[in-house]
Amino acid sequence: QIRYLFGGSEAVLASVSLTHAEYARRGFFELVTVAMLLLPVLAALNWARRQDEPSRRLFIGLTVVMAALLAVVLASAWLRMTLYRETYGLTELRFYTSATLIWVAGTVLWFVVLVVRDRIELMLAGALAFAVVMLLGCYALNPDALIVRTNLDLAQRNVRALDVEYAASLSADALPPLIEA
Repeated sequence: QIRYLFGGSEAVLASVSLTHAEYARRGFFELVTVAMLLLPVLAALNWARRQDEPSRRLFIGLTVVMAALLAVVLASAWLRMTLYRETYGLTELRFYTSATLIWVAGTVLWFVVLVVRDRIELMLAGALAFAVVMLLGCYALNPDALIVRTNLDLAQRNVRALDVEYAASLSADALPPLIEA
């Protein structure tokens, strides 16, 4: 359970003097900042390094280590966002933030694969293609209906009352699960 891992939501608030929102946003923006800095720096280092086999092996090793460390930051951001969603429910912003975390993870993984295969020139095309796949996946998930279903589930489990005003502000896609409930 997320609450167990973090010592409960009260422990989060008491231990770091942050609201849930600040806690989740901080993790997300830390991740985005690290990823935006790390991938271009690694790409520049790959371009500037000597093009011999020892340099290539060293660069691959360092890239894998850096990607693993970034994965730890990504996991932290995901857990923070999960805590936030479980406490306050799902919103469009939280949905797209979670989708962005998945995109960043996929892009970092793509970068590592390209470094290992020595095909870094395909980085931008792959990152853009993955972004398109993510957008199509978000469209297929029907975010507004998913938001309502998630928030209804939280209400049924007595975690949080359904925010009817927010649910009513969503698109017509949110109506079927609302009517069903």
